[in-house]
Amino acid sequence: IIHKVPLFDVDGDGSLDDHVFVTELCMRMKLVSFMNEQMIFQMGEIGRHMFIISSGKVEVLDSARKDVMCVLEAGAYFGEGCVLGDVRRRENLRALGGNVELCCLEREDVDVLLDSYPHMQRLLHDSCKILSNIRGEPQHLLGLGLA
Repeated sequence: IIHKVPLFDVDGDGSLDDHVFVTELCMRMKLVSFMNEQMIFQMGEIGRHMFIISSGKVEVLDSARKDVMCVLEAGAYFGEGCVLGDVRRRENLRALGGNVELCCLEREDVDVLLDSYPHMQRLLHDSCKILSNIRGEPQHLLGLGLA
């Protein structure tokens, strides 16, 4: 599923290190499940994880958690801003439908990998900025990757 995420399409110089980095990233991911209407995270929370939707759908809710702003499907990712340095969540996200399965990556795991592969930090940050600009996202939707 990680190959569907443009954020991790970080072919720096195409070296073995780049591929090993992505492989190590995959090995650190955990699968987590959320039931229908269960909150995944809320605006203002301290973020320590990013997620990639493996199966199911996730709703992005307004600040009052009443109106659905958009629905994310399998392959979409969110929360990468918190993993790459932004601390507070900017959105409210809730599981939609049956069992929603997400691949979860913890900030600490990314930090350890970036210490081992420092050249990847710049590439990931640049990738995150470029994707936000391409998507033309309004400020309240920055950090939601539609893979």
